Amino acid sequence: MGMNYIIGYNRTQSVEKKVAEFSCSSYVHSLLNYLIVRALKPNYNGLYNDITVNEGIHLIQFDELSKKDFMTAIFVIRNFIKNGDESISQNTEIWNLDIEPLVIIDERYDPNFEL
Repeated sequence: MGMNYIIGYNRTQSVEKKVAEFSCSSYVHSLLNYLIVRALKPNYNGLYNDITVNEGIHLIQFDELSKKDFMTAIFVIRNFIKNGDESISQNTEIWNLDIEPLVIIDERYDPNFEL
């Protein structure tokens, strides 16, 4: 079963790229979901609940978050990756190759954001 990640949007992109989304296998989803759960759920449970949807399909969506919540989620996940050990290397690789490019084109993205 495929899993979907809707990261965000950018109105300046072409029609086919306005919505930044990513579909993946259940295996890749389990790796990404591990990062998201471990990074957000302990201290940002409300934010975690805001991005996870499980209504017959598995969907992770960042697109309805405010700019502050979007950047908080990204910042916390990046910090979890930065401080992680070798056990999350495959998770990190998928995040960096597939999700990070979608994050940086989102119009809410702020490279200078800090908590």
